[in-house]
Amino acid sequence: MKKGIILCVALILLYSNMASFMVYAKDDSFASMITAGFVSESQNQKDVNGNSSASTDGGGYTWDVLNNEPEINITYPEKGYAYLFNLRPIRVPIFLRSALVVSSSLRVEAEIKGDKVVHHVKFVAKQRFTGEERIRWDYRTSDGISCSFDLLTGRYTVTVVAYDEYDNEVASSSIKVFFIKMGRDDFGVWIHTRYNGGETHSVSLNIGLLEFMSMLNTGVAKKYRVTMQSYRDTTINLRFAKTSILNNTESVVETDFSVDTACDTSKDYEVYLEIKFPFGLLNGEQTGDSKPYFDVRVGYNCSSPEQVYGPNAVNTTFFFGRSSIVDPRVFRMHVRPNNLESGSRLTLFSSYSAIDEVGDEVFYRMFSVDFEPATELTITSVLREGKIRYDFGDSAGVRTRITFRAAGGILDDIKQSFTVDPLPSYMSFDLTLLGQKSFKYESDMEYSVTYSLDSLQNGNIVTFEIHSLPRYINATWGLDLSDSLSPSSFVDINMSSDVEWIALYLCGVDNPFMRIEGFPKKLRVESSVDIPHGSGNITFFREMDDSRVVNVSIIFDDLIMTNTFELKNSFMQYAWSIDVSMGNGYVAVSRDSDSIMSLSTSIDFDGWMVSGAAELKNSFVKLSWDVDSMESSGSIRLERSSDGGDPTFSAAISHDGWRFMDTFELKNTYLE
Repeated sequence: MKKGIILCVALILLYSNMASFMVYAKDDSFASMITAGFVSESQNQKDVNGNSSASTDGGGYTWDVLNNEPEINITYPEKGYAYLFNLRPIRVPIFLRSALVVSSSLRVEAEIKGDKVVHHVKFVAKQRFTGEERIRWDYRTSDGISCSFDLLTGRYTVTVVAYDEYDNEVASSSIKVFFIKMGRDDFGVWIHTRYNGGETHSVSLNIGLLEFMSMLNTGVAKKYRVTMQSYRDTTINLRFAKTSILNNTESVVETDFSVDTACDTSKDYEVYLEIKFPFGLLNGEQTGDSKPYFDVRVGYNCSSPEQVYGPNAVNTTFFFGRSSIVDPRVFRMHVRPNNLESGSRLTLFSSYSAIDEVGDEVFYRMFSVDFEPATELTITSVLREGKIRYDFGDSAGVRTRITFRAAGGILDDIKQSFTVDPLPSYMSFDLTLLGQKSFKYESDMEYSVTYSLDSLQNGNIVTFEIHSLPRYINATWGLDLSDSLSPSSFVDINMSSDVEWIALYLCGVDNPFMRIEGFPKKLRVESSVDIPHGSGNITFFREMDDSRVVNVSIIFDDLIMTNTFELKNSFMQYAWSIDVSMGNGYVAVSRDSDSIMSLSTSIDFDGWMVSGAAELKNSFVKLSWDVDSMESSGSIRLERSSDGGDPTFSAAISHDGWRFMDTFELKNTYLE
């Protein structure tokens, strides 16, 4: 059967090339007319506004280029060509509307043009007779667009669809392919390099199944030479090993991939490793060519400002779980750049995909980390816990911005970024997003940090700014935005020292929802705001009684509240309620002792301004009011508990041009 197919293909190619030769030999001008006519009809059309566009009929790729909108073109395979395994493509004029591919799998490559950013790309291979579809995704559009399909022999329509970061379709292209499957899937190891925006060069390292198993079991490292800028100017050191991480609780495969290049690193360059083998080999099974199999990629892209040299030596290590092909459980990647220059930028990326017995992709994760400037970092991702752990090593000791994204799974829509100033020589940052949200961190010095959690579709979710971060923190936090008009939050922190100030921002708003100055090293803060009813509270819990001045401000829509108080208690709650329509409200303070505490506060809401200052000597004090602005009348009530001494209280209320203010010394438990 295979011999018959090969014979048919050979006859088709022979006939096609003879026919092509005869046409060109008979009348070269006639051939030029045919070519010119084809280009004129399919590539030089203009719309009514004079904008260029191009299309082909009969199932070739199509695109539109209007107002610098992106276009995506399939560059491999191309219609009119036959592809026999890894041989050079052969021009076949009888295949004007499709491509012929004879291989073990169908590889598809595409390119993007236009100013608009394409975030991710979907590949679809649809069997023309059965209608069955195979789908692949590519989230790393910056390093070229490609995928590989494991298909049966047949006629297919291959479509590539480009999307922006909000998952809106922005461009598409398609081509008809006659695919003849021959041979097994190509397993092995490849190095891919690209220099200064040029083409990607791929080199097979000729590592077969048996050699891969030997390297995996012995942990022996091997050295290879590949081309980046010039011939064999880059040295690759490669090692595979079986090991365990997370206190020996997770069995993983370790891939050490070190790059040392002599190229001009002031230009952008990229290098990554691709590994594809049957998954059973990872646990010692004699699988031969059987499936399922895994496809792992790990590497980096270096891009620096003009006249700034990036690292010429980078060590990357990637770990992935080997207990189950569809549940790797844990990923870890490490990067250590050498010979850094200030301002150099590095993007580390890695991916893991699993293909089952019938050729379907059953699991996919892609991780990318941007460093500016480049630094040493280890990132561990525990999938089921939504946990991300950062461990920094030797660093530049300067202001550093790091952005992390994991495509696929529960964090697919989430991007984390933080700016550290200055980046310490050592820092560990452990964030858990599922269940009890928490983070643990330790460092060798104090510094300032801005941490942002963003949704690719909905923008910023929450941002923390912390000035003078202590050397260690053990914290939990929570944020409930199920009702956008009644948000609530809490922060529970245990630290080695005090924080100068901390600010919490919600949903990309420029003003902080909460800002606290003089943050003590042990404190739990709970806050709740009901915007429609103008009410809310802030509660503080401490494990110590030392005196401290704390400033708290809250801004949410039309509500602005500021507080300054001397904290002497282990527990204190500040509550308020303002009903503008009825002209009444209250502010109250509850504590766990009658120690003297100074407090000042102001509330600005919908044209009303309420401010006050107090020296509290009781465990409970409340100020309430009921004002009829139309009648210019009202009442104010002061209440307190009977313990402690006599508190003093000054208050001011203003609205619509009038203002009332007074100062009281409350010798009674109730005064109106």
